[in-house]
Amino acid sequence: MFKGPVINKSSGGLGAKSATEQNVFGLVCGGVLPGSGTYTVLGTSVKLIQKEDADTLGFTAAYDAANKVLIRYHIDEFFTINPNGTLWLMVVAQTVTLTQMCTYANAYVTKLINDSGKKVKFVGVVRNPATGYTPTLTDGLDNDVNTAVPLAQLLVEAFIPLNCYIDHILVEGREVNGVISSIKDLRTLDSENVHVCILQDKDVAALDALYAKHAAVGTVMGMVGVRQIEEDYGSINTVNNPNKAVENFKLNDGSGRWNNPAISSGTLVSSLTPAEITVLQDRGFIFADSYPEYDGVYLNSSAACTAIDSDFAFGVRMRVWNAGARLVVKRFIPKYNSKFATDDDGKISPTVIAEWQEDVKNPRNGLGVLVRDDHAQEVDCFIDPNQIPDANQAEILIGMSIKVFNYVRKITGTLKLTVK
Repeated sequence: MFKGPVINKSSGGLGAKSATEQNVFGLVCGGVLPGSGTYTVLGTSVKLIQKEDADTLGFTAAYDAANKVLIRYHIDEFFTINPNGTLWLMVVAQTVTLTQMCTYANAYVTKLINDSGKKVKFVGVVRNPATGYTPTLTDGLDNDVNTAVPLAQLLVEAFIPLNCYIDHILVEGREVNGVISSIKDLRTLDSENVHVCILQDKDVAALDALYAKHAAVGTVMGMVGVRQIEEDYGSINTVNNPNKAVENFKLNDGSGRWNNPAISSGTLVSSLTPAEITVLQDRGFIFADSYPEYDGVYLNSSAACTAIDSDFAFGVRMRVWNAGARLVVKRFIPKYNSKFATDDDGKISPTVIAEWQEDVKNPRNGLGVLVRDDHAQEVDCFIDPNQIPDANQAEILIGMSIKVFNYVRKITGTLKLTVK
């Protein structure tokens, strides 16, 4: 494969794709081969466009119950919330760790992304350990979670030179334990393309002892996929809400799901103190809770495993940047080995500069798509007219920017009484 354009990420600037192309997810999870169905080799990648596709493969609710795993559960959660999504699935041996799944050199997440034709934008990893599994508990989590995060980041970065921009890898935050105040601070991990979720539906966790410490990866992926890229995972409503008569898009939809949100320790969120919830928020975990005097259960945010002062501290910003990068790569590639005019000093012709800048920003298939589809406020492109490209190895340096939306994280109001 020829080397494509290099798109460097500029951080500190804060101080398109169609819905179908963006809404492609991957799930790698531990399990066993079903007794019947078309899924006959562990490590195989398969494409699902609806939850019923899992029946043909052999991954049914009965399969989950018989094998004491949660595979169909995650599939159902994803498609129940996000019916227009596409899900690439890989089931691996239950001995495969989250860390091994997220290692670039191993044929798990890397293989799934490649098998999808690099169409997958977001991948979740689920452990589903077998009976007898004994975790090593470190910093308030199964230590497999802690060691998976930096390797997941390296995996995402390994795809960037191929012009393949993975938004995030979502690691199952298994087995929260100990006092919340001592839990790992994910904000220190410098892994901006990685999330850790610790939410669980308590009623699902209660179905079997092996479910007790799981985290609801499929649920989070569904909540991400149903949203436009500029919408935070924790937004109360979404543009794509099928019920336009309501102002919210909640997890507890009346079907019995998510009536008792918990964290992966099994502790109901309603039992956590305000201080404990603040710790989980501040340390970058994704979980579910409700708001006072307001109906529904929602995700808290799109927190990523990186510092709060990073431009990419929340996943919503990464999704917008990646969408922009994918757009400009497609605008740049047709220009490779093409001729361009220069002036007498060897500088790029002003006409060429104007044409390229407009091409990059155009609203049909350039960065302008982000503004057209309301993913960003405005975009810009600047080519320095004073650069003199080499006569034989011309490299054109281009500056681009995306003005993103801001997001309300706290609200403080003052209410007073008056007789006037």
